[in-house]
Amino acid sequence: MRLASGLIGVLVLASAAAGASQRSGDIGVTATPMVSCETKHGYREYRFTVRNYSTTRPHVVTIFLPHDVDYGGSPLSRISRSVAVGPGAAANVSLLQCSLGIEGNGAGFRTREERTADRTFVDVNVREHGSWYYADPDKFNPVIFVSRGVAAAPNLGSPDDVTAGRAEQPVDQWSSDWLAYTGFDGVIVAGGEMATMPPHVRLALMRYAECGGTLMVVGDWEPPDSWRRAETLPTGAVVHDAVFGRCIVGTSGSAGDASAFLASAQETLDPWRHTTDVLGANKAFPVTESLSVPVRGMMGLMLVFVILIGPVNLLILRRMRRRVWLFWTAPAFSLLTCGLVFGYSMLSEGLQGRYRTLSLTVLDETTGRATSIGWTAFYSPLTPGEGFHFSCQTELTPQVALSYGPFYGRRSDPSQARTMDWTQDQHLASGWVSARVPAHFALRKSENRRERLTVRAGAAGRLSVVNGLGAPIVKLFLADRDGRWYTAEGIPAGAAAEVRAEPVPTPDPAAKAQRRSLRDLYGARWAVGIPALYNRPTEYLRPGTYLAVLEGNPFVETALPGARPTKCETVVFGILGGRTDGSSG
Repeated sequence: MRLASGLIGVLVLASAAAGASQRSGDIGVTATPMVSCETKHGYREYRFTVRNYSTTRPHVVTIFLPHDVDYGGSPLSRISRSVAVGPGAAANVSLLQCSLGIEGNGAGFRTREERTADRTFVDVNVREHGSWYYADPDKFNPVIFVSRGVAAAPNLGSPDDVTAGRAEQPVDQWSSDWLAYTGFDGVIVAGGEMATMPPHVRLALMRYAECGGTLMVVGDWEPPDSWRRAETLPTGAVVHDAVFGRCIVGTSGSAGDASAFLASAQETLDPWRHTTDVLGANKAFPVTESLSVPVRGMMGLMLVFVILIGPVNLLILRRMRRRVWLFWTAPAFSLLTCGLVFGYSMLSEGLQGRYRTLSLTVLDETTGRATSIGWTAFYSPLTPGEGFHFSCQTELTPQVALSYGPFYGRRSDPSQARTMDWTQDQHLASGWVSARVPAHFALRKSENRRERLTVRAGAAGRLSVVNGLGAPIVKLFLADRDGRWYTAEGIPAGAAAEVRAEPVPTPDPAAKAQRRSLRDLYGARWAVGIPALYNRPTEYLRPGTYLAVLEGNPFVETALPGARPTKCETVVFGILGGRTDGSSG
């Protein structure tokens, strides 16, 4: 196998036997690094092993980072997680950082019994992740994660064009959380490693690829049947479409293989070049009609208030010969005016928050996995006290404007600090949403789901379906395994309906040569590409699949407690798990 040196020569080929370690009382914490290179988007995992040396006492240990915050603050000020460790036991703990940067030093830990001020420092580098450090997202370069089992990698080019990092641990110690790999635009592993790594690690890599990542396997490996073969490279390597991602198997390390891999890695990076600020996000995906302040109305109200409370009030009291009443009429009128303004605000917007979602979910009924991409947005008249609660399987990219440079984030109000806690779920605890300011997130999600569309054959070749997707179907397009085309509308959740046979659509000759895949949608602007999908179903559906437009969004959590939906759109691209002529879909 011809392998080039190139960029991979700068990688660290040996990893440390153990990471930074500290002990305080009964508790010892060891940091286990995954990779030493900068990442710009997605999540970065910080892994720790917590050991309780006491043989009699259990402890609840909280690990957090950073230990000390520099420069008065940062876009993300604190990540934490608490874990219970029994006597003589050990626990592995992961902290995941989203795409916002952290400015600080190390990690810390403390037990529940200790005072708040008592915390122990663990040497961890927390300044290698987050788009905060990079002034121009359009100039982001792909970041590649290379396993230790790949003795050398294809020539990936200059370090100015791509960043590569060698794994610090063997694959049997890699993370089983797919979010840990989302900061990488490409992952390179050996075929032998894919065959021998723990199943939960292999599944995490597969989920990473299905959510838009690029996976290269150097050597032989058999990908899942649901990953369609897209093309065969001249070297014999096979490119597979893995839902929204790409997998290249059997690479020989040639320049052609490296070129195909880097092109796919660039496609993986493309959506993260489109991050925007609050105004831009609300323009592209509005959750509230207007963010402008009604300056004229406010000035007019203030003018009327000043006239009434001043000259008019004084004139009336003078005629009544009760000028001394000015001492109670002025504050009473001020209180009444404040009440009217507050009442008008509550009548116009209410006290309840609202949210909007738009998602595309690929539901593979053969594996039971649901892979989603999309947007979610929130708006609240009052600052919610609970923050947001998301699943631990959801990747979030906040759409916020950041000033680039080490002195961003100097705050006089510490309540604006953004914090995350992973103890129970992915809790965006504080600083993520303010009153009357929208909060937008691009999201990716991979999870096991039991929803399905059951297809049943009836007499005279008629088909019926049972809606087991968890929400009403507004429109359904179905292509059976023989290529026959069916449609239906208005199917309530849990209900059965007969589908209509339609003429097999004739592809547009102009678009016939253009390959349409879910990978194409992944690289587009999701707020535009997802709604366009159900307007062009013939360009994406293949035999044994369906496209369902749902009312509501059963695949994306309602992260703001008590909020009401304003407009929730879900497009489900389903891969049928059973025979279309049987009793199960």
